[in-house]
Amino acid sequence: MNRRTLRAVRAEAGFSFVELLVTIIIAALAFAALVPLFVQAQSRNSADNARNIALQIAQDKVEKIRQLDYDQITQGNLESTVTAGGQFGTDWDFTRNGVTRHFTIQYTIVPVPANAPAGREQYKKVEVSVAWTAPPKPVKAAVLQTLVYRQFAGPEITSVNVGPPGIFDINLPDVPTIIGSPVVIDAYLSPEDITSMDATNPDPDLRGWIKFTITSYTGVTVASQDVSTVYNNEPGHYQYAWDNSAAQDGVYRIEITAVSATKTQGSTATLSYPVALRLPPAPTGLVAVPGDRLVSLSWDPSGIGDFHHYELWRGTASGNATHYLDLANPNFTDQPLNNGDTFFYAVCVVDTEGNHSALSGEVSATPAVPSDTVPPSVPAGLAATKLPNTGTISLSWNASTDYGSPATGVLGYIVERSASGAGGWVQLNGSYPNVTYLDSSAGWLSTWYYHVAAVDNAMNVSAFSAPVGPVTTDPQPKYSLTVNNTNGFGIYVWVQNVGTGQWYSTSGVAQTTKPAGVNIKKNKSQAWANLPSGLYNVYASTSTSGSPPLTSQSGSGDLSAGNNSITF
Repeated sequence: MNRRTLRAVRAEAGFSFVELLVTIIIAALAFAALVPLFVQAQSRNSADNARNIALQIAQDKVEKIRQLDYDQITQGNLESTVTAGGQFGTDWDFTRNGVTRHFTIQYTIVPVPANAPAGREQYKKVEVSVAWTAPPKPVKAAVLQTLVYRQFAGPEITSVNVGPPGIFDINLPDVPTIIGSPVVIDAYLSPEDITSMDATNPDPDLRGWIKFTITSYTGVTVASQDVSTVYNNEPGHYQYAWDNSAAQDGVYRIEITAVSATKTQGSTATLSYPVALRLPPAPTGLVAVPGDRLVSLSWDPSGIGDFHHYELWRGTASGNATHYLDLANPNFTDQPLNNGDTFFYAVCVVDTEGNHSALSGEVSATPAVPSDTVPPSVPAGLAATKLPNTGTISLSWNASTDYGSPATGVLGYIVERSASGAGGWVQLNGSYPNVTYLDSSAGWLSTWYYHVAAVDNAMNVSAFSAPVGPVTTDPQPKYSLTVNNTNGFGIYVWVQNVGTGQWYSTSGVAQTTKPAGVNIKKNKSQAWANLPSGLYNVYASTSTSGSPPLTSQSGSGDLSAGNNSITF
């Protein structure tokens, strides 16, 4: 056999034993160096997984917060384990592959602006911070924020009923006119908003309430009440009775707003109605001033919206006055009369439906030749100016002086107007006590001339001032009313002028009969253009017949000062 040397054998093996030992030691050192890196990578991966879970929990809470009613977003509710069926709270355990990891949830609610009274902020900034209990480390909380706006976030009024039916004039079916009293208003809340009212709370101050407000067309509040007790133990049903027995005739707006127990205000439902009570209030302020073979009469103007005329009653003994004549203005000079005879007077109001008020208080006067026979000075400085965007002309003049001997003093002024300034003068007021006068009956796009005379307490009348004019009022403004349909379904809409009862098309064409409803698709809007300024009722329904009606959720049909919108 061939003999090989040990050196040759070692050469064929490739490396020596020492070299092998060195290689093993180097490999062991390298492995030992890689183990911490591997462990660190595993730890970092575990922390990333925990943070991803924390982020998912935070995102879930944010989405659930946005599903709550605005007034339910409170610190107590979010930290409670019973809110929204247990979907909130401050602790969360996550289990996977038999390993449970504990997460802690913190909520921060900041109203904006921060100094706003409770329920009056613009929105809430809600922060959700989720962290886990180590290990793994490092613990880096997942933080998310959301903004929740309060607009219309309060309780929603879904329907309103005004009655009873007997208070409405059955002769005017197209213009629901209230002719009786009291007016009972029933408001109904959305079922999902009932709990936000906390109506069963024994402390009334801690409950939500429905605010009922009645305003005249001029914006004066005539009645208001907050109702926190449900009607007849019916959840979500609130009732208010308006005693309108003393209300002057005219147009009134009913506004109903729901406010939750946490003082979050919801949207406002608005309805408008003409009020024309069967018996107008009796005139007040009747004064009779005697003169030479005459008696000058004046009284306070009637404020009813459906005024037609006055009836003047006269008699020669107390209590036996009879209907004497009809008058359009609240003043009259009764002449010629016999000096020394005493006459008794009373006045009543008649509305457009022929309803008579009670008679005013009785007054008397005895004509006689006055010791003062000198008339006052002619009023000077008469000026007439139109008021922009109204059908009104404003008059002013300098006060007159009574030169009688002895002087009886200036009683007032006689204001007249004419369409030409050359004749056809019509008295607007007699014995008017002031030196300014608003002719609110001038009308839109109308031209007038005016002159004024003074009258003293002896019934001496000055000459009339030189006429001023022509003064022309502005044309009646035309505005747009936009109806927004925020429902998830189409609706039909009708627009009616409260004062005239006329119905309008979307292009502004008026008609006396109710037209077909205008269809507005879901989440769309429709404008009614070229509407004369004034107050409008807007009716909406899911049916072409108009029943059942939908109650306005916001806005108003008031076009007295400019464009407006109403939302359903």
